[in-house]
Amino acid sequence: YASIPFYMCNAGAALLMAPQVYWFSLICRGAFRLFTGASRHKAAPSSTDSEPKTSLLPPANGYSPRETDSH
Repeated sequence: YASIPFYMCNAGAALLMAPQVYWFSLICRGAFRLFTGASRHKAAPSSTDSEPKTSLLPPANGYSPRETDSH
C-alpha cells in the first residue's frame, strides 16, 4: 500500500514479533514450573540449628516471618 519493498515489510513484522515470542515463552515456562512444581533453586542443605524447620521451600510471596522490618 505504501510502496514499501516486501522484504522491509517482513523485517518490520519480525522486529515486532520477536519480543512477543520472547515474553510468551517466559510466561509458558513460568506456568510449566508452577504446575509441575519444578524450580531452579536446589534444596537447602540441612543444618544442625536448634530452630525447627517448618517447610523446605520459602513462601511463594517472598515474606519470611523471621525477618524484621527496621523502618
